[in-house]
Amino acid sequence: MKQTLKILILVTVALLSAQPVLAEVVAGQISDWYDSDQIEIGDGDNHVTLLWSVGGPHDGYLYGSDLTGDSDIAIAEDVTVISQIADASAFSFISDSVECNDAVADENGVGGFFISRNNSTGHYAVLHVEEIIADMDDPFNSTLAGTWWFLTDGSGDFSAITPTANSTWSIVKTMY
Repeated sequence: MKQTLKILILVTVALLSAQPVLAEVVAGQISDWYDSDQIEIGDGDNHVTLLWSVGGPHDGYLYGSDLTGDSDIAIAEDVTVISQIADASAFSFISDSVECNDAVADENGVGGFFISRNNSTGHYAVLHVEEIIADMDDPFNSTLAGTWWFLTDGSGDFSAITPTANSTWSIVKTMY
């Protein structure tokens, strides 16, 4: 009886440990994100920091750690849906700035996808810039709207994410 119990426990432990650890996706939609407002998105324990400014009617700039303090930025070239990003680490991150376009200005008509990486923790988030409303008379009144995704396990594989139009998201937002 003792031998049977020991084997059963070992088999159970082996089966439990064979299960893949899945990342939890924290995601949200942001609107009325004003020019030069810095935000943190994440799970409450880990985050990336994002900062943007307007450049023109439907474009602007996203900034890396030179201005955010902890997170660098990369353009996800040719990406039109979040599930195309299977390895966020494969992109070229910079500490300066990248130009971003919304769906009106972007050649693909979808809007740009951008990846932010926290340089201390290695966590990644993806931002899809959907709309930029520029106020060129008072740039600080310009706003950006988009959708973001954050993986709680720090991995960079967003390929399993398939958002739906009816999804409800939450946001962790800190204004400075």
